[in-house]
Amino acid sequence: MRRIVSEIRKHREAIALISGLLLYCVLASLLGLSCPIKYITGISCPGCGMTRSLSAIVTLDFAKAWYYHPLIFLLIPVIPIVYFLSRRHMFRERKAVIIVVGIIFIAVYLYRFLILRSPVLVFNPENGLISIIVRKAIAFFR
Repeated sequence: MRRIVSEIRKHREAIALISGLLLYCVLASLLGLSCPIKYITGISCPGCGMTRSLSAIVTLDFAKAWYYHPLIFLLIPVIPIVYFLSRRHMFRERKAVIIVVGIIFIAVYLYRFLILRSPVLVFNPENGLISIIVRKAIAFFR
């Protein structure tokens, strides 16, 4: 039992992060929360669909998870890998993994946006908060 408690204490940051992400996914799903980047800009980010994808995995709907964001299946093993590389002070290796995953995210984002024209992704800058504020400011100062 002491060994289990010791292991939990050793990895409490990772456990807290995973628990927080799962809690966010559940609350986002229940409350209908949207992506703050999409809300502000009106444009989906490369991670768009990730929360819905993770929510689908929690309900064991893997096809829906793939539909919302296929890279969730890459990200799930990569997060613990990056965490353990950090714990072992293998910072160059961690940086390389993060860069490769970032490049893959950008490539998949462009593919989903430009070629697949995924309905999950949105490009409506005129509906973003920034655009709305600018339009109201221009109307106010006329």
